[in-house]
Amino acid sequence: MCYWVLSEGGKPIVRSTVQHIPPDKLALPQLQEQVKAFDQVIADKLGEPASDNSIYKYDLNEEHDNEAPEHMAPEYAPLEPDSCMPEADDWDAEAFDKYIAAEVRLPKDGQEVIAKIIARKRDHDGNPIGKANNNPILDTRLYQVIFPDGETAEYSANIIAQCLYSQVDDEGHQQLEANRRSRPR
Repeated sequence: MCYWVLSEGGKPIVRSTVQHIPPDKLALPQLQEQVKAFDQVIADKLGEPASDNSIYKYDLNEEHDNEAPEHMAPEYAPLEPDSCMPEADDWDAEAFDKYIAAEVRLPKDGQEVIAKIIARKRDHDGNPIGKANNNPILDTRLYQVIFPDGETAEYSANIIAQCLYSQVDDEGHQQLEANRRSRPR
C-alpha cells in the first residue's frame, strides 16, 4: 500500500508511510498560512482546482443516456490525422504466412539444397493457389522457392512442412549437418 503525495513542484511522490496532521495543529494560524501558501504554489503551477460546475455528476434516480453533456464531452483527435487504422480486409494474408521467408533444405537434382520460400504461387487471375489447413497433409497451397543458384521452383506446402519438420528436433531447434572428417589416430 502506498500514498501519492503532491510536492511543491507539482509532481506526485510515492511514499509507503505518511502521517496526517493532527486537527489541533492544523488549526494553528502558522500552519494555516503554510497550507494556503502551498495551495497557491500548486494553483500557480497546475491551475485552479476543479469546481463543482466542471465536474459532471450522475443522478442515479434519473434516467439518462450515460453520456456527459456535450460541453463536457472530451474531444479526441488522432496524432496523425492522415493515418488511419487499416480495415481487416485490407491486410494481405501473405504478410502472416509462416512459410514465406523461411529457409528449408529441399530436394533438388537428387540432393538436399537450402532454398528460401519467396511467395505463394498464383493462378492467371492473381489468386493464390490452394487452401491452408492446420493439418499439413491437407494443406494444398503451392509456394515459389528460390535456390542459391537463382533457380526458382514450385513446392507444395505439405512437402515444405515435411522437410521443415525433418530438420528440427522436438524443441524446434534446427539440426545442421556438418561435414565430418575422420581424425587420424
